[in-house]
Amino acid sequence: MSKDRATIVGAPSPIWLILGDGLPAEEIQFSTLEEVTWCEDKQDADDIEYVLKSTVAALTASHAALLDALEHMKGCRWCAEDSWEDCEGGRAALAAIEVAKELG
Repeated sequence: MSKDRATIVGAPSPIWLILGDGLPAEEIQFSTLEEVTWCEDKQDADDIEYVLKSTVAALTASHAALLDALEHMKGCRWCAEDSWEDCEGGRAALAAIEVAKELG
């Protein structure tokens, strides 16, 4: 089976779109900018942070899992007693917290 696309690994996240220095203090249409490049680090105040779509999706899922866990914990007697490991919802909450920590 042949590959249709290259597989890129090790892409930095986030990256910064480097717009250049000396931009006027006015609204500028992005498509009119010339020589936009990117860098792993922010260079100027006008640079734009660009995050991988997969990173945003993972953070969104983590956020949803944390909200579900908090909602569960509000009415759970085991979670209220800090017995999270004894409760399926509590274990899910602990797992969601660990994922959130990993994502930063």
